[in-house]
Amino acid sequence: MALHTTFHNPGKAAIQTGQLTNLGTLNINLLDDHLKQLPYAAQAVFNHIDQENDLTCLQGTRVEILEEIYKWADDQNERCIFWLSGLAGTGKSTIARTVARRLYENRTLGASFFFSRGSGDVGTTNKFVTTIALQLAATSYSLQKFIGEAVQRQRNIADQSLPDQWRHLVLDPLAKVDGDPSHSSYIIIVDALDECEGSGNIGTIIQLLAEARTLKAARLRLLITSRPGFPIQQGFRGLPTDNYRVCALHDVSPDTVNRDLYVFLKTKFKLFAKDRYLGSDWPGEAVIARLVQKANGLFIWAATACRFICEDDLLSSQRLSDILRNNSTSFGPEEELNNIYLTVLTHALSSALSAKEKSFVYGLVRLILGSVVTLFSPLPVSSLSALLHNTEESEINGVLKHLHAIIDVPTDKYHALCLHHPSFCDFLLNQERCTEQNLHVGEKQAHTILTGCCIHLMSQTLMRPGVCGRNDPGVHVTDVEKNEVEQNLPPEVQYACLYWVQHLQRSGAQIHKDDQVHVFLQKHLLFWLEALCWMERLPEGILAICSLETIALTLQGHSSAVGSIVFSPDGKLLENAVSTYEQAPPVPVGHSAIHTATPPPGHCIAPPRPPPPSGADDRGIIPLVSSCCLRSSQSRSPDPPAWLRNRRAPVGIGSLLTTIHALESLSRTLGDPPRRRGPRRMVLAGILPPAPNAVSAGPTGPTAAAGDVLPCQLPAAAAGCNPNQS
Repeated sequence: MALHTTFHNPGKAAIQTGQLTNLGTLNINLLDDHLKQLPYAAQAVFNHIDQENDLTCLQGTRVEILEEIYKWADDQNERCIFWLSGLAGTGKSTIARTVARRLYENRTLGASFFFSRGSGDVGTTNKFVTTIALQLAATSYSLQKFIGEAVQRQRNIADQSLPDQWRHLVLDPLAKVDGDPSHSSYIIIVDALDECEGSGNIGTIIQLLAEARTLKAARLRLLITSRPGFPIQQGFRGLPTDNYRVCALHDVSPDTVNRDLYVFLKTKFKLFAKDRYLGSDWPGEAVIARLVQKANGLFIWAATACRFICEDDLLSSQRLSDILRNNSTSFGPEEELNNIYLTVLTHALSSALSAKEKSFVYGLVRLILGSVVTLFSPLPVSSLSALLHNTEESEINGVLKHLHAIIDVPTDKYHALCLHHPSFCDFLLNQERCTEQNLHVGEKQAHTILTGCCIHLMSQTLMRPGVCGRNDPGVHVTDVEKNEVEQNLPPEVQYACLYWVQHLQRSGAQIHKDDQVHVFLQKHLLFWLEALCWMERLPEGILAICSLETIALTLQGHSSAVGSIVFSPDGKLLENAVSTYEQAPPVPVGHSAIHTATPPPGHCIAPPRPPPPSGADDRGIIPLVSSCCLRSSQSRSPDPPAWLRNRRAPVGIGSLLTTIHALESLSRTLGDPPRRRGPRRMVLAGILPPAPNAVSAGPTGPTAAAGDVLPCQLPAAAAGCNPNQS
């Protein structure tokens, strides 16, 4: 008996489907609340609805490699890791989906995680372990119990390091499984590991997965697919060779690959010809054989060619001829892939254009395609149009209507655009591969454009406190309906809030006085943080501010418009910039301070203080802004004041201090604060921990700051601003 279990968890998609065998009705009431705390990347699962159009292997193709994987999965004495390696476009993900489908139907799939570069949660490791753990929890009552208990013991487990998450949420629960023969073996599939951001994370994941060999009570097997890049090879190089086996798709016999390519092309063209009444043998055996030769072992070439040829009934024969026109046999796989991409792009552009029209159209194509391939999370057409504020939906649809061979354009306008294959991103951003310079997109330029678009959109949207129309400081994030948040913060605004700093980093730009970034930080910093609170993504905001450290050096004490904050190199002294272009004397950390408004109103200056005594406490406040006299206080006690302890708040949600009066905005203060591994953990710029050692508030105006800062090098500027400005 298979029981499909769903955890309802607004804002954090929970378990999609799970399988429980011979267990009858499962009572999850006691553990449901604990499991719901774990973040979940729903799109990472192999059978997520967004992947329903992704291919599996056609019957009669990839027979040998599939048999090898299935034999490995069933053999009790096999190595714990099977690494399926292959060049871009050789069919790794299709094989992984095929294996996942069979294991799922046989009830031996423990979990799956399909990485995808530039696709938000599935492009990073942030939710990797928790997503795996939640899927495992759905496979048996025992695992659900043990994983739930682990979450109950450590409520901040999702903010711990990957090794700690893996040990507590996966290894330890599996080690406790005993006496459940129906679930003694678990297979986890990790696809496209090389598309995970951060080479260091790739090596860490490989090391963690290899720990499966230590399990005794349960047998854990892992299928990993990736390109044979340096980070992957380096990760496996550190493992004993008896822990894993390797299968390289690019080393498979060319005759075997060409046989499978022929079957693929013949099947696709047969279906197309039947629908279009072209004859059962269209386009002919010889033509298919030539296409197989041009594919050069790449299934992505064959799939792209099929989509390009078959998307237009009237031009299918002409497009087929264009692909076959260059019959050179000297091209390698990458050159052939470049040629098919160029063919698709040039066909999308009309030749009957004037020079002025061509300039406009090429610019529009570069803007739209450059945005699609450099977005950190995909967006639907309507949201992309809103983000690219001078670009109409009709213009985007006009560009994309002839590019279905390259880009998956959903019929539902609310579904996101995405690439059929990440190799197109590599092609478009590489000047040596995209030889048509009118189409080539410079990566830094694309990120520069998106940085400006994000900031412009946030500046137009985040113009007042109470971003979601809620000015009551006692309102909890969990008390507001998800659709209300989405109505006030549509997808494009949420995207801008989450990723503008990353685009700024990738652009290579610096922040200068009175530039777009500077003005945004001056006017909208706190509103941006408030929006992140409503999105329940505040930790990302803290890390984004940290990322500005090397970018925002020019703001350190050089701008009167931004009350910048800075610690000395030893992390002990606090300074802030003032309106007279002079730096105020340092405030000894661990002491209270009174900040007074100076002309122009809204900018803080710290009065002189004596040097801090040796060994002074390293906790203190970060003065931000005020439109009135500001009072600050601090406690060295580890316990929060009584008036803080009595406030109600959901676990893990920090308190954003904006233009809400006095101390009323301290309502969301209890529970575990966001934590990050490493020495950079901190509470910054309006993030109130459960037991802050310092609080700064205006008696009639906005609360300005609260802090519990660990001794670390803080950003040179985390931009204070006047919340009353718009």
